[in-house]
Amino acid sequence: MHTLSRRLAGALSVLALGTAAWIAATPVAAAQSGGEESFLGYRKMVFAASSCRYPALDVRYNEDATDAEKAAADAAQARIAALIEEKTGADLSAADKLFLIEKARDEVRGWISSKGCKAPEVTALVERFEQEFPGVAP
Repeated sequence: MHTLSRRLAGALSVLALGTAAWIAATPVAAAQSGGEESFLGYRKMVFAASSCRYPALDVRYNEDATDAEKAAADAAQARIAALIEEKTGADLSAADKLFLIEKARDEVRGWISSKGCKAPEVTALVERFEQEFPGVAP
């Protein structure tokens, strides 16, 4: 009976580890499908553009920004979000979107902090933003 308890405990441990690994990998796996990858790419463009060329896109928490500037940024961000939804056609949950937005932000911030806005990865994203969303930035 003692051997059976050890085997059962070992099997449960393996099952728990496998379940934990699956849960941890789920957002990563989701990011690899077409709609999610496309959403991630568009969000990288937005972060690169707002960080390096169009700071007016990201004035919501800027105390010096006027109400009109904040309203224009909100309208532009809403338009960009709608265009991303339209372009990707991905039916993503709010949790998946948040995960991908944070992933995009972290990746772009990493490139900018280590290489600057002139980094090829960043300039390519900004240029693509301008092609995909012409005239949207305030």
